[in-house]
Amino acid sequence: MKLWIWSDVHNELQDVAYPTREEAPDCDVIMIAGDLNAAPDLHITLEFLIRRYEKPIIYVPGNHEFYQNKWIMNDRD
Repeated sequence: MKLWIWSDVHNELQDVAYPTREEAPDCDVIMIAGDLNAAPDLHITLEFLIRRYEKPIIYVPGNHEFYQNKWIMNDRD
């Protein structure tokens, strides 16, 4: 199994030019190991990546994802 591993992309801090499907390395799975996006629209970014690359994505939140993403947190009330 070939993995394409990303971490600390921080696309909330800068514009990220994601590779096109043709430019992406040959892989079976994309693994995103934290700090993709701290903005509240993280789910939109993940949906975009799934559609763009048509590969399974394993996503592990990093510390920055918890700063503004209420949907990741469990309801504690």
